[in-house]
Amino acid sequence: MSELTSPDITIFIRARNEASLIGECLSAIYSQETKYTHEVVLLDCESSDRTVEIASGHPVRIYSIPPRLFTYSSALNFGVKLARGKFFVPLSAHVVPCDNRWLDKLVEPVASAEVAASFSRQIAWPSAPPQEQESMARGYPEVDKFFSRETFLGRVGAGSSPYSEIAYSNASSCILLEVFENISFLELPFSEDRAFALELLKNDLSYKYCSGSVCYHSHPPTFREYRWVAKAATLSRDYLEKRVERDFSLSFPLSAQGLPVLLFKVLLLSGWGGLSYVLSRGGLISKESGDFYLASIGTSLGKLEAAMSEPLVHIERASTEAIEREVKELS
Repeated sequence: MSELTSPDITIFIRARNEASLIGECLSAIYSQETKYTHEVVLLDCESSDRTVEIASGHPVRIYSIPPRLFTYSSALNFGVKLARGKFFVPLSAHVVPCDNRWLDKLVEPVASAEVAASFSRQIAWPSAPPQEQESMARGYPEVDKFFSRETFLGRVGAGSSPYSEIAYSNASSCILLEVFENISFLELPFSEDRAFALELLKNDLSYKYCSGSVCYHSHPPTFREYRWVAKAATLSRDYLEKRVERDFSLSFPLSAQGLPVLLFKVLLLSGWGGLSYVLSRGGLISKESGDFYLASIGTSLGKLEAAMSEPLVHIERASTEAIEREVKELS
C-alpha cells in the first residue's frame, strides 16, 4: 500500500508482554477476506518478551511508550491521532479473530452508515473454565443488538440497569473516525468503552453489537486480576450511573450494594472457593473450576473494596500530551 494512499481501516492494538498470542492475532488479521484496505498500528508498552519481535514479522507500524504513561483511555486517544483510516478498529493484543470474515462483519454496519460504532461477539477459549465459557455466552449471545438513545431511555425507564444497557467492548470494536472530533475516551480506571458508548447515546449516535464478527477472548482466572477488575469496574459503574442520572434526567435505583451484603458474599464465596480449590487438587472437580472459584473470591473482595472507597468524580478526557512527548517509532 502506498504511503500516499490512506487505508479504509486502521486496526489499533495496545500491547505489553503479549508474545503468547500477538502472532496468532496478527496472522488472523492478515488472513481476513475483506473488501477494505487496512493498516495495523501497534502501541507497545516496553514489552520485555518477544512481542515486538513477533509483531515486526508483519507489516505493522510499531510505537513504544513507557508503561508509566499507559492507561487504556490515553492509549486509545493517542491511537486515534496515529490512524489514517476512516474506520478505527481497537483490538486487544490477546484477542484472536475466529475466522476470515471477522473484520468485514464488524466494519460493515459502520461503513454503511447504519451506526457510528460497533463491537464484536467474544467467546472464551476452549481451554477456559466451563463457568467462564457460560458467562461469556450469556454476555455475548448469537444475536445482533442495536443500541440507540431511544431504546436506551426506554429500557432504563422500564427498570433495566443503565450499566447493562450501555454494553460495549473495545476488545474488538469499530468506530467512525470522525466521531472523535466531538467525543474521546474518559480517563476511567475501567469501562472506558462503556463511557464512550454512553457519550455516543448522549449525542444521539447509535451503535451495534455484531454477533457475526467473532473472536476469542478470555483470561486465566487469577485472584489478583479478578479483585482489581471488580474494584475498578464497580467504581466506574457507579460513576457512569450517576452520569446517566445527570445527563439524561433519569431516576432509577443505583446498582451499588451495601457493605453487609458484600461482606456476606465475600464470606460465602471464600468458603465455597476454598473448598472448590481443595476438591480440584484432590481430583474431585477440574483444576480449571477450582481456579475459577478461588479467583471469584477476588471479585467479591474487589466489590467490597470499591464500596469502601471514595467515589469517582470529575473524570476528564484522557490526555495524550505526555505520550506524544515520549513515544518512539520502532518501524
